[in-house]
Amino acid sequence: MNLRQVLRTATGGDRISRRERGYALHVEPGELDLNDFHRFAATASEAFAAGRYPEAARRCLTRGDEVFGTRR
Repeated sequence: MNLRQVLRTATGGDRISRRERGYALHVEPGELDLNDFHRFAATASEAFAAGRYPEAARRCLTRGDEVFGTRR
């Protein structure tokens, strides 16, 4: 079984498409943790800009489980 078949079975659809220079993986809104990271970083920047330095520092130093809701 190839990766495309595995993803089709796991997701109930075709999440990989062929492109001119390779493949593209299609994700739905909220599925990519990079988006969560950008939102989290933005809140730290806002706190810093507002002079709430301890809050900004906490947001920068937090562990991933607090950012993404994961458990270790």
